[in-house]
Amino acid sequence: MHIRILLLFLFILITSCSQLEKAEDLINGLSEKEKYQKENNISDELFSLWKSRIQTALNDSLEVELPYSEIGQLKPRSFAIYAYETYLIPGEVIEFEMQTDSSSTLVFSELYRKNKETGEFEKIKEGLPQEKNISFEIQEKGLYKMILQPE
Repeated sequence: MHIRILLLFLFILITSCSQLEKAEDLINGLSEKEKYQKENNISDELFSLWKSRIQTALNDSLEVELPYSEIGQLKPRSFAIYAYETYLIPGEVIEFEMQTDSSSTLVFSELYRKNKETGEFEKIKEGLPQEKNISFEIQEKGLYKMILQPE
């Protein structure tokens, strides 16, 4: 069974980075978000504020019925983050993506599963920001949270 979430947003931001810097980031073991900070010369304070939105999303409890789609508009400097919860069972394949009007817009996507013992969400998959999507076959039934965070 395939479940698909389609989110459409409009936002434009152009970035560039040399191949040498990308190789250096791999050597230094930077996360995709840390690479993004470095490549765009973002201050630590601003980056911390943007990155802290993940905790807000993890505490959000918007539960959706699948399939689900949403259309909206991204606004610069709004620190938008989108989080959706749903129950899934083994064998289902969750696919979610954010489509933008610009192929250069980065979207950081993460999939979390709620730990039955601790009640906390644990990250189980992270997508590449250039791809703007995640596909994952569910192995364990439970509550899952999909998080999409535009640059």
